[in-house]
Amino acid sequence: MTRKRKKTQDNGKMQTRLFIAKLLFRVNAACWAALGAYYVYQMAADKNGWASALVGIFFVFMVVVLLYGARIVERREKLTLILCAVIAAGHLLYTIFGVLDFVFVLVALLDVIILIDLFALKDYYLEA
Repeated sequence: MTRKRKKTQDNGKMQTRLFIAKLLFRVNAACWAALGAYYVYQMAADKNGWASALVGIFFVFMVVVLLYGARIVERREKLTLILCAVIAAGHLLYTIFGVLDFVFVLVALLDVIILIDLFALKDYYLEA
């Protein structure tokens, strides 16, 4: 009986961690969308036509990748863990080596929290 109860409690913890990971991916995507809108607006105001279009495409790509990570994070596959970790690590590296701004530091912290949460869910992905 205690074994079944412990397994149920572990499943509840895993579901909570999965919800947090999905939420953090979505919050991170919203932050990237807001940052992209701000930077594209600033560049368009400075009359940087092609550069602002390219930056806008880049930010849209980043948002789409994060939303894809939020969509697949609940799949119980080893590849899902690897792909979501690569997405979060890639965003973290871009944030560190990109523009150092206060908002980007907050976004980098979101990426670090996502990575910590994903590695805590390692057993969930590897049991499948």
